[in-house]
Amino acid sequence: MGCIEVAGRLWNGRRAAVSIADGVVAGGGLEGCRRYVFDRRHLVLPGAVDMHVHFRDWGLRHKEDMSSASLAALQGGVVAVGDMPNTVPHIRDAGLAKKRWDAGSSLPVEYRLYMGVPEDPEEVAKARPYVVGVKAYPADIERYGWDHVVETLAMANRLGLLAVVHCEEPGAMAEGPNESELLCAHELVRWAVARGIRVHLTHVSDPRTVELVQAYRPMITLDVTPHHLLLSREECVARHGRGPCYVRPPLRSREDRKRLFQSLLLGMVDAVATDHAPHGRDEKASDDPPPGICGINVALFLLLDLVRRGLMGLHDVVRLYSSRPRGLMGLRLGLEEGSPAGLAVVELVPGRVDPATFSGSCRFSPLEGLPTYGRARLVATPRSVYVDGEVVPYDGP
Repeated sequence: MGCIEVAGRLWNGRRAAVSIADGVVAGGGLEGCRRYVFDRRHLVLPGAVDMHVHFRDWGLRHKEDMSSASLAALQGGVVAVGDMPNTVPHIRDAGLAKKRWDAGSSLPVEYRLYMGVPEDPEEVAKARPYVVGVKAYPADIERYGWDHVVETLAMANRLGLLAVVHCEEPGAMAEGPNESELLCAHELVRWAVARGIRVHLTHVSDPRTVELVQAYRPMITLDVTPHHLLLSREECVARHGRGPCYVRPPLRSREDRKRLFQSLLLGMVDAVATDHAPHGRDEKASDDPPPGICGINVALFLLLDLVRRGLMGLHDVVRLYSSRPRGLMGLRLGLEEGSPAGLAVVELVPGRVDPATFSGSCRFSPLEGLPTYGRARLVATPRSVYVDGEVVPYDGP
């Protein structure tokens, strides 16, 4: 049996030791474990859960592969991820879902997968053993129509899967801040109420969307990204240029960003997710840049800096980037005895985002220069232990 013991100050203020044997949190009394002791400058947290990432690979391996993306996640204190289906090829059937699940099952992080909207909604049932949810994109609404997309989301509900929507009305999409997200949200709310389905809106950028869905929670849940919370379009483009700042949905104005941030502080948001989406540097500098940035390496530490500045409580960070996304995805991870391990030890040191230090393939981000608080010293997942940049199994190196 391989085991470790992590001793230090827990996030709830107590000092304790957590024993993990073969990836499962165990009771006391274990002998022969590797022991890691951390002083009061460190904090033992439930590991972060990022419910929206793009681990690329397959036909997009030049952007990033699953192995290097896992290292980026571990550097960010992330123990579990939800990978999106817009790979090449797009995952719309059980065969591809199984192939992707098999590829992810050996990663050092706990890997979960969403499938895309299939031609036949019944395909979702066939993919059920391999996926945690279904993800609908604006292109799916344009291709299939609302009736088909909603029937697929309803099928996901019946199977106990998460129904996730990137909500932008295809006919109203534009590069800059626009009405497309709000138009889509109104339509989705109408369908959700009429059909009685539970839906999760991902990477919400418009504060009006957050305000709209409050009356329908928890039937409708939502997450926001660090880049929509912390970057405005004007300031980002002025510093980094158009390509690096191009995301979907687009970055908002300074005032909209502030309102979105305020909604987070008021408890109107269910989760934070990075939408980690690496691209090549040349791609982002082109005249037609693809949307997306990388940020899984630093999201936790951006949030902890908000705690350091007194804008949030530590319990808010744990809720938004660990316990709530874990619940939405149906994961069982954490610090409780008998659960699969999900733990991150963070050294509480101030810093700034420096993409040159990122693990993984992505070494540039418009988050560059933003203040952070903390760095991951040890991360324990059900499969492995990450210690100061190295991944080792529980039975030792």
